[in-house]
Amino acid sequence: MMRKMTALLLFLSLTALLPAQVRQTAGPNTLVFTHVTVIDATGAPAKPDLAVVITGDHITALDKTERIVPPKGARVVDAKGKFTIPGLWDMHVHTSHKNFLTLFIANGITSVRDMGGSPKEFDRFIEWRREMTSGVR
Repeated sequence: MMRKMTALLLFLSLTALLPAQVRQTAGPNTLVFTHVTVIDATGAPAKPDLAVVITGDHITALDKTERIVPPKGARVVDAKGKFTIPGLWDMHVHTSHKNFLTLFIANGITSVRDMGGSPKEFDRFIEWRREMTSGVR
């Protein structure tokens, strides 16, 4: 019994050392950026030639491009010469129209803090968010 437990623990610990693997089949919302340079905003040097796998709204794999096998059905984008960074925040905006939100996204800003201030405006932002996540906008 003890040998079996030791073997199981050894197997589990060794699998943690394997390179990142991606599921073999992709859902309709799987996107793979290959050969991209990742800037992780921690102060570490830029990391070139990585692959970033995004499934839905989550990063599901990140490793050297040669170690990632894009799943079947995934949209693959060759991002050689391009960079990716975490989403930026703009902590002081005044906006009253949802068309401004697409401009933020186009410039890498994924979150904003509106300084308008009234509860009615907050409700409007919640409605815009609902529209965007449901695909209406």
